[in-house]
Amino acid sequence: MSKGKQFWIYLSLLFFTIGVIGVKWKITHAHYFKVREVEWIGERINLGMKLKGENIFQVKGEEIVERISSHPQVKEVRVSKILPSKLRIEVKKREAVIFWRKGRRILGIDEEGVFFPVKSSKFSPLLVGWDKPVVEGRAYPEAGRGARAYLSLKEKIPHLKIDRIRVQGNNVFLYTYPFNIEIRMVEDNFQKQAERLNKIWGKWKKRPAQYIDLRFGEEIPVK
Repeated sequence: MSKGKQFWIYLSLLFFTIGVIGVKWKITHAHYFKVREVEWIGERINLGMKLKGENIFQVKGEEIVERISSHPQVKEVRVSKILPSKLRIEVKKREAVIFWRKGRRILGIDEEGVFFPVKSSKFSPLLVGWDKPVVEGRAYPEAGRGARAYLSLKEKIPHLKIDRIRVQGNNVFLYTYPFNIEIRMVEDNFQKQAERLNKIWGKWKKRPAQYIDLRFGEEIPVK
């Protein structure tokens, strides 16, 4: 290749690079791409960072997700950039299935076993016998087991009232109100166990019984 051709190639590359840099500068500094609207779907969270007026291309979505996800009650976050000037932040909160109480400290627990602060006047059913240290925002599989067992019963028998839940390993013990019948379940298939209880609950819901054991298949010991 002649020196003349090399010169023009290098010159073309130089102008191309300058053009790219210029376009990038124009985009990142153009008023047209400054954030004018932040749309929140779900609960609004205090981010502690400025969004409006910032260039939409320079807003770091992963930083927003990280900040919001640090709140224990937040389950899922999604950030979308809608050109030219709109941010959409979707926040999905955790829903308390059961509750835990120690002194004045009351936390909700979701089906994943995550403990988080709640604002509610209803704190039932309560997880009892829990002596592990609790860190808000952390998942505890045993607590989640209790929440899922309770959900399965409420799905099959909506009128069933449970006021306390105790978890030991894979076993879950749920106590009815007002008759204090102990319902015994195991983490195998909570749905099938709830279906078995639904078939016989009409016979036993008002009869005196200490426990109904759903852990051993179709044979259901009742005492």
